[in-house]
Amino acid sequence: MGSDEVGSSSEGLSSEEILRELKEVLKSEHFKNSGKLSHLLEYVCNAAIAGNGKQLNEYLIGVEVFERRPDFSASADSIVRVRAHDLRRRLREYYSTEGKDHPIQIVLPKGSYCPEFLKTTVSAPSNVTATEAAPAISPPEALPAVGNRGNGGFRLWPLFYVMAAILVFSLVGNVLTWRALRKSSRTEPPVTAQELAFYHELFGPLDRDNPRTTTINLSNPKVMFKFVSRSPNPTSYLGREPQPLDSELGRLLPLNADDSGIPYRPGDSMFYFLHVSDDEYTGMGEAACAFHLARLFHRLNRPAQLSQARFLTWEKAGKQDVILLGQPLINIWAEKNLAEPNFSYVAALYRNRHPEPGEQTVYKCEVNGRSTAEGFIDYGLILMQTLPNKTRVLTLSGACSYGTLGTGEFFCDAVKMRPVYEALKKRSPGGVIPAEYEILVKVVIKENIPVDTSLVACRAGRPSS
Repeated sequence: MGSDEVGSSSEGLSSEEILRELKEVLKSEHFKNSGKLSHLLEYVCNAAIAGNGKQLNEYLIGVEVFERRPDFSASADSIVRVRAHDLRRRLREYYSTEGKDHPIQIVLPKGSYCPEFLKTTVSAPSNVTATEAAPAISPPEALPAVGNRGNGGFRLWPLFYVMAAILVFSLVGNVLTWRALRKSSRTEPPVTAQELAFYHELFGPLDRDNPRTTTINLSNPKVMFKFVSRSPNPTSYLGREPQPLDSELGRLLPLNADDSGIPYRPGDSMFYFLHVSDDEYTGMGEAACAFHLARLFHRLNRPAQLSQARFLTWEKAGKQDVILLGQPLINIWAEKNLAEPNFSYVAALYRNRHPEPGEQTVYKCEVNGRSTAEGFIDYGLILMQTLPNKTRVLTLSGACSYGTLGTGEFFCDAVKMRPVYEALKKRSPGGVIPAEYEILVKVVIKENIPVDTSLVACRAGRPSS
């Protein structure tokens, strides 16, 4: 391998280009105060540039990066696996925010310590048409952790996430769910039991004498809420310690219902705080998606129940089939236990690991930098995997909550799914639906409502590594 070109995954990128991107990442807000994560990222990138990426392993990283003794045992000490997991998550956060417009992205694939360097492309804006109007509120995204104050103040970009969380959950929730259900009940033609029968093959066989319940798991994204106190040291809320908020930024945020009931007096000192929660809310798209799935299961006469992804454990997965709504990265159990699919999600794009003729190597979700009137293009993944204990896990996810809703609507639409079912059978040996499959869907979003969905590609079986 030449010294000026790095690996097949770098698509011909030079060492200088990769090092420039690495330098930008390391000095970013996401990494500049994370010494060990920065050291780990720099170490694996330099190894890949030198052509030694394939030799990276847990023992080597434990000794070289985390200063473990020569008798270090990876089976007894999980430091490398844990920090690699943190690094993957931090890179996703970085390329979803600060680095979203970078022409090169650094990716640490799941199950590997050798980074990949991807060129990103922005596809031309599509002309989309609206079928209905909705409140012009930008889609909610997963919220990053509150950053350091630095020189006396918070960075301004978290403000938009905070305001979006407050506004979306207080205004959009009922509107989006009601409109989605109203639209479905008005436009969906009657479907007979025979027309839905193929779903039994997609979900897997059902033992009528001892049927396994399918648990539909809502995602638990992090959200932040502002509250005001007259005390600089308020008590914890729901077991969580409050996070101090810069007073100037705090005054810009709208009041909550609890704030408006506090009897303020002129001259009272006001202190602003953030309440960070990861177990009180779910995306409105996921909530509407759960409704569509519940209705489908009712028509199929298959038992189902609703839960939260934070409650998912190996014990529960061993007794029930599982449906996850939203990106697996939101749920640590799912990210640790699900195999990497062919269409692998990284920082608002899907990487096609094994492209077939006519397919793109990258499908980029256009959910940033456009108005709700212009519309957005998202991609969603329908992923069915089987765990070692034979439990089936179905994931429906888009880059944003509206993308997840569109993906769920596509899956529950028998007219759209029947051709996909036939395509999966043709791709599978013996002409039967495989136990594992994946379906990539394009979702057109207008006024923050999914208005059109279409098949992009599908795969039968688990991809080769």
